[in-house]
Amino acid sequence: MRSRLRLLAPCLVALGLALAFVAGSSPQQPSLHESADARLFDPGNIISDSVFYDPATMDTAQVQAFLEREGASCTSSLCLKNLRQDTWTRAADGYCGTYEGMAGEPAAAIIAKVGRACGINPQVLLVLLQKEQSLVRTSAPTEEKLRKAVGYGCPDTAPCDAQYYGFYNQLYNAAHRFQYYRAHPGSFGHRVGVVNNVRYHPNAACGTVPVYIQNQATAGLYNYTPYTPNRAALDAGYGTGDGCSAYGNRNFYLYFTDWFGSTQASGEESIRGKYDQLKASGVDLGAPTTGVICDLPNGGCRGSWQGGTIFWSRYTGAHVVRGAILQHFLALGGVPFLGYPTGDDTAAPVNPGYFTDFQGGSIYWSQATGAREVRGNLLAAWRAKGAQSGVLGYPVGGDEAVPGGFRSRFQGGTLYWSQATGARMIRGALLQRYEAAGGPRVIGFPVADERPTARSGAAVDLTGGPSTGVRRPARGSSAGTSWRPTGSGARRPGCSATRPATTRPTPPASGPPSRAGTSTGRRRPGRTCCAGRSSTATSPTAARRCSASRRPTTSPRPTAAPGPRCRAARSTGRRPRAHTSSAATSSPSGGSGAPSPVRWATRPVTTRPRRTAGT
Repeated sequence: MRSRLRLLAPCLVALGLALAFVAGSSPQQPSLHESADARLFDPGNIISDSVFYDPATMDTAQVQAFLEREGASCTSSLCLKNLRQDTWTRAADGYCGTYEGMAGEPAAAIIAKVGRACGINPQVLLVLLQKEQSLVRTSAPTEEKLRKAVGYGCPDTAPCDAQYYGFYNQLYNAAHRFQYYRAHPGSFGHRVGVVNNVRYHPNAACGTVPVYIQNQATAGLYNYTPYTPNRAALDAGYGTGDGCSAYGNRNFYLYFTDWFGSTQASGEESIRGKYDQLKASGVDLGAPTTGVICDLPNGGCRGSWQGGTIFWSRYTGAHVVRGAILQHFLALGGVPFLGYPTGDDTAAPVNPGYFTDFQGGSIYWSQATGAREVRGNLLAAWRAKGAQSGVLGYPVGGDEAVPGGFRSRFQGGTLYWSQATGARMIRGALLQRYEAAGGPRVIGFPVADERPTARSGAAVDLTGGPSTGVRRPARGSSAGTSWRPTGSGARRPGCSATRPATTRPTPPASGPPSRAGTSTGRRRPGRTCCAGRSSTATSPTAARRCSASRRPTTSPRPTAAPGPRCRAARSTGRRPRAHTSSAATSSPSGGSGAPSPVRWATRPVTTRPRRTAGT
């Protein structure tokens, strides 16, 4: 038998941790109006028996109208809408009824009559004509294509058998053969109700995949075209996959779904068939808790058992949702919020957990995080970074609205999205600093990948706000901070915006004035405004250098105007003496502990303070 296949100018913010670019869009409510999606192809249930073996779906007039619509650009006498052939009478046998022949019979009548005689859906025959020789939509049909119309008697490794040539002859013999497969299910290589190793390609080196075939119609399609599409073929839609891709059964599913709707007959039949399939594969859902109820959007159905619920729609088929993922799905609002499941729950690789895909997003579960949803291009960006096995880990919250966009939080960081920037990742200490500064509301969204800067630093663009720099310091060096706005309209906060001032003793009334005008005597070690991280002045010299750039305050004021002493501190070119920060920051994965050292790149803030009279 023929095994037919067709091989076919933002502000700059310098940040010291990785931040990658991923384009995105906001989380969206699922669209339940669907066209064929190759990713929903179910290799074990390409089409249900009740649809495949239903000969009453189209009469001759309906087939003719379909051929005229789909072949509108074809004008030749060989176009199916114009084709006429002499047919001959065939007697009934154990597989087909009598076919009454006639002279000059239209192609539409041949299709409808073969369907009725052999108990095959005329829609199936139309799809075979298209997937094998593109005869339905072609604008340039040929006699050669008509002779091999549905590829019957045309094996992959040999020429076609001439005894089966001809449009009518091809259609009748193909329909007859499908009924022969049905009558002798144990006589062929692909069998219903068991796991079959189905090849990806005529080249055996491309391998096989185990497929539990759920019904006779699907087994018949595999016996007629014994290949299942690989991932590359499914990802390509109607397009071309890779060197191990086969397209026959994929294209059958796509054309049938686009032209006639679901390949499945009814929700109840599909749900019960799914339950039987799960049980045969070792997944027992237990006793039923409800019957099959068809009250979901667009005619969808559901059936519940103790161990989970099976959801069905015309375009997604039947899939099971279980455990904490099911509870979270229902708590979110179920189908109206995330759409129908497009696959069963799946074990997440590398970082143990489970996930279930839906039309509008996915729900991931792990022991540490519970079940959380990720949607839209935030989901795409996260998966591009390795999903749960990447640097971000599992989601710890659903998508949240922020001013101008959305964000999703993960174990190792957060993805921010806006319409203009797409989805970008921020992690660890950088994330803490970004959100403490006001996040998107104050300094905008990140818009670019991290890039290296001078002195071993890194930078990333934001849509608005001030800028700081980071670099990795030499061993034993300090980390000081200053603000460097870009552009004429940028704000220049004072040092107090960087770190709060330390408390100093009140000077005696009779003592000389202090160098900073606020205290006398040797300074007590403590936080200083010229330290971008928690640091301590460790010597009088270091204390004197900070005094001129320090402005007493009780809390940070990011938008405060600069003080004169901070301005003076920036006017010199000397670097402060190094000291080691005592602050611990988050690791890039969001944990705590001792990270790799980070130096905040700064404009120098060292200066020798002026002495006042009497000091």
